[in-house]
Amino acid sequence: MCSDTPSRRTPAELRILYEIQPQLRDVVVEGRIDASVIRWYLRECGANNAKVYAIDDRVEVDSASVVGVGGEVGARGRILALADEAARWTLTQENLTCVIDSDRDCLASRVEFPHLLSTDFGSMDVYAFQPRPLQQFIDIVASGFDRAEDVMADLMPTLNETFLVRTALHDVGKVPLTSTFVNCCNIRKRPITLDTDELVRRSLAVVSEGRLQGEVMARVDRYRKHLPSEPLLAVRGHDIAPLLIKRLGLKNDLARIESVERSLRTCLTTTDLDKSRLFPQLRERLSMT
Repeated sequence: MCSDTPSRRTPAELRILYEIQPQLRDVVVEGRIDASVIRWYLRECGANNAKVYAIDDRVEVDSASVVGVGGEVGARGRILALADEAARWTLTQENLTCVIDSDRDCLASRVEFPHLLSTDFGSMDVYAFQPRPLQQFIDIVASGFDRAEDVMADLMPTLNETFLVRTALHDVGKVPLTSTFVNCCNIRKRPITLDTDELVRRSLAVVSEGRLQGEVMARVDRYRKHLPSEPLLAVRGHDIAPLLIKRLGLKNDLARIESVERSLRTCLTTTDLDKSRLFPQLRERLSMT
């Protein structure tokens, strides 16, 4: 937690605080890693007038409010509920900016609120899975010789298919995807392929819900027809590292998912992020008086 994190407040208390101190600018995101990325970006850009927090470090949002806006109880749902309430504050200044991962929005209707921004891709970690930062990771961290574009082409079909399976499992019964999904992949093929039936079977077996196999597979087939034209929208950030480890043959410390994710984030530059929609939007909002 950031050392200057204030005490948590309810949305109503936050509104009063903004009325008393209209110069305050808060950016609220889902988790602390997302907060650290945005905090670094804003500092590098000289936008020092804002504080960036994970939602659970800044605001207390009750579960009833989350359910009331059609969200799921969790960090993302709490941000949606906060943005919904903030839309009715009628403050004269832009004190609050909420940021969520796009997540499964590419396969469903997107929720819109005046104070709410979403990532350009499936999640914050996906910004590093682009040619320039990925090439830096391959060259310097992995000491490899692969072209980033080739690696992305090898992984993208499986990343998208895993995204669809994860979404279908969630929608049918909130069943989690097995953490060993890479074991259902043929790493030797180019591009890497995924045995979707086996992945669904293993995931359902963990919770003894094998009866749902047909329904999940039907949903995967239906969702596949609606994949967005931007494939990175249908990528979960935490799925990237396990596949990269296998594709690049990483060993020892670099075979740890957390190490790969951390190293990928450090390969990002503000120039990379300025090419997106989200980060320039953030700077624009924070420049408003």
